[in-house]
Parts: sequence; C-alpha cells; structure tokens
Amino acid sequence: MAEAVLVTEYLTTSMIDAGNQLLQKLEGSGLVMDAAFWLYHSEAAEWRLTLAVPDVDTEGPKRVYTRILEVLRAQNGGHPGLSPVNVTVLSPNATLVRVLASATSLIALAGKRLSGNRLNGVYVDDIYILR
Repeated sequence: MAEAVLVTEYLTTSMIDAGNQLLQKLEGSGLVMDAAFWLYHSEAAEWRLTLAVPDVDTEGPKRVYTRILEVLRAQNGGHPGLSPVNVTVLSPNATLVRVLASATSLIALAGKRLSGNRLNGVYVDDIYILR
C-alpha cells in the first residue's frame, strides 16, 4: 500500500513529488496546464496544488475537477495524499497566474520556491513552482 502524503503547513519533498506525479498523470490523460504550483493558504494553514488550466475558461471549473477526480480514482482509489480538496484549479487569466508569467518565464521559475515576495504588486506568502 502506498504511503499517504499529509498536506500540512510545511511543504515537504513528498508533497512536491506527489504533485509532479499527479501532473504527469493529468497530462497523460490529455489535460493541458499552463502552470502548476503549490500555493500556501495562510487562512487554512495548508498548501494546495494549484493548476492553471485553459479548460476552466471554456468548460468551467466543475468539469475540470471531474476530470482530475477521474485521474485520481484511476490510480487504485486515489493518489497518495492528494484529493480534489488539496487541488485548486484556476484560469490561466487569473491574476496570480498572470503575475507569475509576467515576473519572469515560468520555465525559469520551475523548481523554485518564493517566500514572502511581492510580484508585480501581488504579495505571495509562499509558493513552489512546479511548472
């Protein structure tokens, strides 16, 4: 049985790895993502895997979540430590995604953690860029 990844206020290597594994599965299923990152939500004191998906604009977030849930369920009942509750989907036109893209190339930011930064006027408590 796979070890569960606990999503907490601390970003762990296990969480990063689980996020990358899920991204590969989602891309294999045909889901296109413009960006993917772990974002810390201070009000909930937890990290959430955040995906910028163009289909949010055309199909709506509920249909995108349904597709993510299908991928999670296809993996023996789910992905260790990741559930739809731990995943947030955004439009690529969302302010945070546009700010990240304008700050510098997301490719250059991949694998980087930015803590307590103001990016083009938007304050980010903590973020880890996957893609």
